[in-house]
Amino acid sequence: MNQDVYARTNNICLVFLTLVTATIALIYMKPVLIPLIFSIFAYSVLTPLVSWIRKKTNAPKGVAVFFSLLFLFVLLSSIVLVLVSSIENFVQGAPKYKESLTTVLVFVEEQLQAFDIYLDLDQLTEVIQSSSFLSFAQKFTGQLLTFLGNLFLVFIFAIFMMTGESRSGKKGPLLKELLQKVSGYVSSKFILSLTTGALVWIILLIFQVELAFIFALLTVLLNFIPTIGSLLAVLLPLPIVFLQYQFGFQFFTILALTGVIQFAIGNIIEPKIMGDSMDLHPITVLICLVFWGMVWGIAGMFLAVPITAVLKIVFSRVEATQDLAEILAGRIPSRS
Repeated sequence: MNQDVYARTNNICLVFLTLVTATIALIYMKPVLIPLIFSIFAYSVLTPLVSWIRKKTNAPKGVAVFFSLLFLFVLLSSIVLVLVSSIENFVQGAPKYKESLTTVLVFVEEQLQAFDIYLDLDQLTEVIQSSSFLSFAQKFTGQLLTFLGNLFLVFIFAIFMMTGESRSGKKGPLLKELLQKVSGYVSSKFILSLTTGALVWIILLIFQVELAFIFALLTVLLNFIPTIGSLLAVLLPLPIVFLQYQFGFQFFTILALTGVIQFAIGNIIEPKIMGDSMDLHPITVLICLVFWGMVWGIAGMFLAVPITAVLKIVFSRVEATQDLAEILAGRIPSRS
């Protein structure tokens, strides 16, 4: 009995030390690992697309892989071009937004004076008037170039994975299960997020909100972040909406409509479509969201759920970590 307890305690300590060491390695290898992980997920999504192209056209696998990657490249390039165009339009309309924000500050100052609260907002007004939206555009362009550099690495990794698959032959059962889980989650989540983003885009276009496409794209991306992503997607457009309409009925209408869309898709439609496909407890998702956010930042928050689901599958196949897999699923490990 004592030997069993000792063996179990020894296993737990080894697993803990391994996790700590792996976390340190993840932090230091972040510049390489993040593009690699994204390429793995891109590969898991492109694989069904390649199979579909081959089934419909009877094309060789190399041709199907080429057109799949070309489709993804054209799609992302189009998104980048629209983003640049939206930023340019926003910069051109900067004087109008400065005037609107200055008017709001004057109104706030007058309202505070009615309650005998005197604040000197002249300095803040001068800062707004002298600020340059061109610097904002330059910073955004720099971040966009960094994103394109990482995207290039993702394409390189994905190409090697797609070409290497044809040489490796059959996949093992564990690899099949991992690819099926990741592909199912990413595909379903992408479709639901794309639907949400399209509806938000339509609403913002109806009210002629500036940067509507950027906010719609951010909605698609943020919906991959559990729990807080949808909330951020609702709040992000509000400053621009406020600059255009202040606290008019348009402001509250946009807030209500986008909030209802996020709630309906995230809390009603998504659970029915995806169910419990990842087999992760909600508390596990929140903890892993915080952990991967601390390790890899925003990218880690995007990857938190699929990475944790993959780790759970691997843990369930190793005897020493099977209890940890059960805990991640929200179940109490059984004792024989």
